[in-house]
Amino acid sequence: MLTFVALNGLMTGQRFAISLDRVTIGRTGCDVTIDLGAVSRRHAVITREDEAYFLADLESRSGTYLNDLRIHEPRRLTHGDQIRICQLLLRVEFGTPSRSTGRIAPRMRSCSVIGRLPF
Repeated sequence: MLTFVALNGLMTGQRFAISLDRVTIGRTGCDVTIDLGAVSRRHAVITREDEAYFLADLESRSGTYLNDLRIHEPRRLTHGDQIRICQLLLRVEFGTPSRSTGRIAPRMRSCSVIGRLPF
């Protein structure tokens, strides 16, 4: 299972499990909504292909960064990668989320339970 760990902002240390095969990230109308004005309406997407996850930018104005490098084509995610969308920084983890190391949002059947991420 793919898990994001918030590394900054109001949700620092919180974990969010992602179980959908396709997750859109953006300011409005997405599976994960980030409450920052600089985030594009449809900013990035994470897709699952077999057991691998890929991050792609959706032609956002401010870009999507993987390990401090702006991406221009889909990139495979690995354990420990850092995703930056505007000021929001997330660490990628694989495996079963641990309740002892951070708070997990309830009902982790899909990432839509994340809803709006305040910064």
